[in-house]
Amino acid sequence: MKKYIVMLLVITCMTILPACSEDTGNTCTTETNPENYSVPAEKLSGEPPVLTVICGDKSVNALSGNYEWELYDGGELDSAAIACGVHPLQCKDITPVLNVPGGSTVSLTFGDAPLPGRLNVTCYDAADWDNMDAPGHMLDIMESAPPQIRLAKSAAIYVVNAEWNSEAGYGGSAEYSFCTE
Repeated sequence: MKKYIVMLLVITCMTILPACSEDTGNTCTTETNPENYSVPAEKLSGEPPVLTVICGDKSVNALSGNYEWELYDGGELDSAAIACGVHPLQCKDITPVLNVPGGSTVSLTFGDAPLPGRLNVTCYDAADWDNMDAPGHMLDIMESAPPQIRLAKSAAIYVVNAEWNSEAGYGGSAEYSFCTE
């Protein structure tokens, strides 16, 4: 009987652990992160900041995906969280849509949290939904505060990767996604 339980445990771990690898992309979740992030760190939640994508008077909170997030208290790790799941190209039904003209410039804001130290945006064609092997391309990020990107001329899917260092009492990495139609 113990053999079967151990074998079941091994099979379960082999099934679950690959879902947390970096290659699998975002989690599809309908939960929203807290809207108000303020510094100092003790006021932050155990999750990364919300990414809001803004273009003029239109905005959307991006879908939160994979993340690793840590909070420190007095230089010592207070709490840590890891979320992982499916690829963002598998989240068509729940990925927020920003309804703006193609080619628009949008701002990437992270509430009251400081800007991430590293930021990358990958763009995929709208025909790439459910194609995890699709070749996305990196977008240029305009050096401004907040950072800005120019959207594709046609419908597209955007995956944003952000990293914060822990010098401010919190840090980690987070992946977000949104799309245009």
